[in-house]
Amino acid sequence: MVLIMTDMHRQDALSCYGRVVRTPNLDSIAERGVRFTRCYVQSPACMPSRVTIMTGKYPHSHGVTRNIKGLSSCQMTFMDLLSQAGYHTAAVGKMHMMPKYGPFGFRYLDVVDGKRCARHPYNDNYTIYLEKIGKEGLERLPPGRIIYDAYTSPLRMEDYIDSYIGRKAVRYLKEARREPFFLWVSFAGPHFPFDPPAPYDRMYDPREVEPPQVDEVDLREKRRLHPEFAGLREEVLAPENLRRAIAHYYGCISLIDHWVGRILRALEEEGMEDRTIVVFTSDHGVLLGEHGLAWHGLKAMYEEQVRVPLLMCGPGIPSGTETDALVESLDLTVTFLEWAGVEKHPGMAGRSLIPIVRDGDSRGRRTVHCEGCVFEHPVRDEDEISLGTERRIMHLDGEWKYIYSDEEEYQELYNLKEDPEERENLAGRKGYSDLITKFKEDILKWLIETLQPPVGEVHPVEDFALHDASPHRMPEEERPPGLIYAEP
Repeated sequence: MVLIMTDMHRQDALSCYGRVVRTPNLDSIAERGVRFTRCYVQSPACMPSRVTIMTGKYPHSHGVTRNIKGLSSCQMTFMDLLSQAGYHTAAVGKMHMMPKYGPFGFRYLDVVDGKRCARHPYNDNYTIYLEKIGKEGLERLPPGRIIYDAYTSPLRMEDYIDSYIGRKAVRYLKEARREPFFLWVSFAGPHFPFDPPAPYDRMYDPREVEPPQVDEVDLREKRRLHPEFAGLREEVLAPENLRRAIAHYYGCISLIDHWVGRILRALEEEGMEDRTIVVFTSDHGVLLGEHGLAWHGLKAMYEEQVRVPLLMCGPGIPSGTETDALVESLDLTVTFLEWAGVEKHPGMAGRSLIPIVRDGDSRGRRTVHCEGCVFEHPVRDEDEISLGTERRIMHLDGEWKYIYSDEEEYQELYNLKEDPEERENLAGRKGYSDLITKFKEDILKWLIETLQPPVGEVHPVEDFALHDASPHRMPEEERPPGLIYAEP
């Protein structure tokens, strides 16, 4: 089994979902298998979303409710279960684990920290590789103001981070795999900075890219609801800057598509194409100017952020099929286990997608949920200061999307059938109070049914937060027996 994941990849940014971006290799997965049109992540942020897939639990149950937070050591991952069942479990690319060296059930690790959104150095296999070829520092965001973090990488295409990841994934398939195997390939892009190298920086003409139209009323309302975007500079939303950013975003995706083609070709060359299940998805999406918002909010749960591509092909999966069944990312967890013939852990909340894929059952879920990041912040109560949190939860029920917050001044309600662009917030309007009350009750029931308070030691955050000082692999004396770290 092979899981291919991207970072910050919205659903419509594939040609098989209708956008102008050119992705022939990813489209081939859909042509040979099934394309899901209504797959939702369980968090709009990287770490909570990825840990949800690892554990098959919602963020409030696995405990990683924001980025830069460690997973409880007692949590079981589906890689743990596959490894115990004899699978060679491998991770290549940006896993965004905490601690970053895992292992979380992986037996083979060749991981990187991700794209250099900040200007400080990292310490991982990719950094070591660039040092060896005399390109150290060229992967970092250059100094000065770069609107939307969109620019051309000075690196050659062959030395760009996603080329490095794609090449190492192919190497695993050809040189390091053991059977049966599960390979998780996690590309760093198209996450910002949107910095494709040549020739992908010129693949899309900004003049031919159509930026979203933003209604002033919608813009004011969304900024009020999402103060985390208060510092967004207006120049970012200028049409010429949006066009350039979107064109570079597409370029990053097309480069990844090239390496997906190389991975698929490696499976074919190794004689595994007809007996390997391949799944493609992303950890979350991104806002490219919609609602007057840019990049991604860690609490905003509009369609562009929480609806992601999901494609799969392989033995037993009918070719050229499409389903609008409502599914969640955490459903992948138990689906992989069922494909492997392994029992799921009792705490896993996912539902197998195999009946949908194999039998054409289009029922899916009745509701799906997503949780915004929960940040601790000081709250003063008379003479005492304690830590308070604001929780936001998306409850999607058929055509209705309700986003709850325990802050009284915030809530959102949209009818996705009549208002697919989520412009008209119906919360607070007359005639919807009974519906909102029902959705609040449904959310409470869901929380009670799925809550499993995490216990056990939490891995320290310093490993991820201090990139320049942290090791890129676990010390040898601490490694579980059989754990392999790939060389740069």
